[in-house]
Amino acid sequence: MLLKVFEWIVSRAQMLGSDVVKGFPSWARPASSPPVISVQLLSWEPIPSQPRIGQPIPRSTTTFRVTVFARNEVELCSLVESAGALWRSEPTAVIDGTRVLVVVTAGTRHDSVSPVQQEQYAFWFTIRVSW
Repeated sequence: MLLKVFEWIVSRAQMLGSDVVKGFPSWARPASSPPVISVQLLSWEPIPSQPRIGQPIPRSTTTFRVTVFARNEVELCSLVESAGALWRSEPTAVIDGTRVLVVVTAGTRHDSVSPVQQEQYAFWFTIRVSW
């Protein structure tokens, strides 16, 4: 199921019209230049199934980091706004016959640890999916 959720996140990111990279981009490849959206697995928390009165609990929660890389500040603002609207528009989904809850958390500017030009205009946020 984890791989199917990852592929669903990637397919939604592709709707933004930019190149999508599974994992962090390798800027050495000629085809990798902004605008690029990267999708990375951050965490996976299996939750034991214990019944609670009146509320079913998710069986698993996984968190992905989505990073938007742009060519300039204007493009970055536009991509971040579009990505936020896309993810907020679908708070639940059915993946492989299972209903999942999708939550987008607040993001922040990407602080590059290297002087790579492509990372100058970057912003990341997390998407938490529970099923």
